[in-house]
Amino acid sequence: KSLGQSERKLLAPAAVRDRVVSPASTSDGAVAVDGNEGESIALLAPNTNEPGKLELRDEAVQWLRSIRGPVAIVSVVGAYRTGKSFLLNELLGLPCSRGFVVGHRRETQTKGVWFSRHVRTRPLGPHGLNVSVLYMDTEGFESTGRPGAYDDRIFAIAALLSSVVVYNLAETIKEADIERLAFATQLSREFWRRASDGESAGEESRDGG
Repeated sequence: KSLGQSERKLLAPAAVRDRVVSPASTSDGAVAVDGNEGESIALLAPNTNEPGKLELRDEAVQWLRSIRGPVAIVSVVGAYRTGKSFLLNELLGLPCSRGFVVGHRRETQTKGVWFSRHVRTRPLGPHGLNVSVLYMDTEGFESTGRPGAYDDRIFAIAALLSSVVVYNLAETIKEADIERLAFATQLSREFWRRASDGESAGEESRDGG
């Protein structure tokens, strides 16, 4: 679909105010990183005992809670080895040495779901409200040794959390791509319906009271 003004602002790689949010300390002082130490932090990591499942990382949850005010998330999804991490670095305006790690081998580089700690602040909306924009990298679909359900979980997380999801395609559109986009549409409709029902119930409650 065509992008609205807010979505275009979120994707614009123009020079904006940047800050690095340090990860919250954990009990053991450990912070998960993806190779550029301290530059990004894992939200979800593959379960070492059950390869088809993901584990939530507490340090990333604490890091997210440390960010004050409204937040918008920009994520990139797609097949592995198609340049998702490179695209995010371009949007961030960062070299690969400071952004998400970009691999040069055939196997997938990103494992799970990661946030860059470089948080952009952009004025959005009619009143120019400052919004913290977070950039989220995801493990590529169809990587070796991953079941199909694993890809579905990655995509569902991105669709549910993000204000803008960029579906990165290196070649032609496949049937699996269409199915995932249809799934995202179904999710958005269901959440819109639930939100509308909740607002209606709240109005009825106030009127009745």
